[in-house]
Amino acid sequence: MVFVTQCTRVCVCVCVHVRVCVFAPTVMLPYVHAASVCANLVDPDNGRVVSLTDQTNPGSVALYSCTFGYRLTGIQGTTRTCMPTGEWDGRDPTCKGG
Repeated sequence: MVFVTQCTRVCVCVCVHVRVCVFAPTVMLPYVHAASVCANLVDPDNGRVVSLTDQTNPGSVALYSCTFGYRLTGIQGTTRTCMPTGEWDGRDPTCKGG
């Protein structure tokens, strides 16, 4: 995951996921807004979503589960990740009975 922010008019700071910055004085990249926070996720009917890390910061992972007798649908796997854009990857899953 790479976050790009403009440090000065003549320098661009490229920050990797661990927030270590490398300066490239001759490279001019387009300005990309630094990481935004994601909205809190809502529990699906007959299920639950819990944060495995910090539920609002980019890179955060949320785990979905369903109550007994229901199965998770509409999501690949059981997790979603907060993206640097401030959006969660994938779609809201549902818990279906049966």
